Amino acid sequence: MRPGPMVNGCQTGCVPETWDWNNRRVHGLGASASVLALLVLMCGGMAVRAENGTNDVCASLVAVAGTPELGRAMEAAAAALAAAGAGDQGVPMVRSLSVAPHPAAPSLAAELLWRVAEKRKLSDNLASLAGELLEHEDPFTRALAEWAIAIRVQLDNGGQEIRWPREDAPAWFRRWM
Repeated sequence: MRPGPMVNGCQTGCVPETWDWNNRRVHGLGASASVLALLVLMCGGMAVRAENGTNDVCASLVAVAGTPELGRAMEAAAAALAAAGAGDQGVPMVRSLSVAPHPAAPSLAAELLWRVAEKRKLSDNLASLAGELLEHEDPFTRALAEWAIAIRVQLDNGGQEIRWPREDAPAWFRRWM
């Protein structure tokens, strides 16, 4: 194990020696397993025992909800999702978080999506999850989900890579409009 990367001036814990920060991949582990392992490590040792890695990360984030550690844990989780290009491998974790029984869980999921969008790594599948959260009863959750989608559309449209609305717009975009 070696120290993890600095995120907003904070050390993010330890990472296994198999993690190659230059190539942004993990040697010897499946992609989704490696992303979940990295997320657990980057949440700063706040992991709560659970059945699998997905629940472990969700439980870790829920455990620090309402504490000063939450911002650092959320930033670390978003950085891990973005750094590995793990947008699609992280979908099960974000989905699990959005339906966790804790009252703050959907807002945490929406904030995580917003943080990933801020890092320019919101994939179509993660944007779909944000689209689902647009229907949530909590206005704060809806606002963060909408903000994540707006960032994604702005990034696509800002460089004129894609002109919105496009004829083949994904479901998350149609839901957002």
